[in-house]
Amino acid sequence: MTAKELSLEIKQAIVRAKERGQSCREVAALFNVGKSVVSNIYKRHRESNTVANRRRSGRPRKSTKRDDKVLARIVKKDPKKTATDVAKYANEHLKLGITTRTARNILK
Repeated sequence: MTAKELSLEIKQAIVRAKERGQSCREVAALFNVGKSVVSNIYKRHRESNTVANRRRSGRPRKSTKRDDKVLARIVKKDPKKTATDVAKYANEHLKLGITTRTARNILK
């Protein structure tokens, strides 16, 4: 299961609810999230006075999920396409600038 990211507005509403004196369990039920999510959001608010996401480590993705689906569709249409062909298509038509190795990883 993939975790969904909460919007900034919902996180701020969670903090407001906690500051009104509601318990983590009540707030979690109200926003349909886990108790630990409420606790972590409120803790981050108390420590750093913000609920915004922290900067993530690692290199950002070059392709979006939509780009990945387009490339997968190309291979399904013609199974004899190689990762080199896919990378070439991505670079020429989608302007992604990916390597053959990246094309292979996308197609896995």
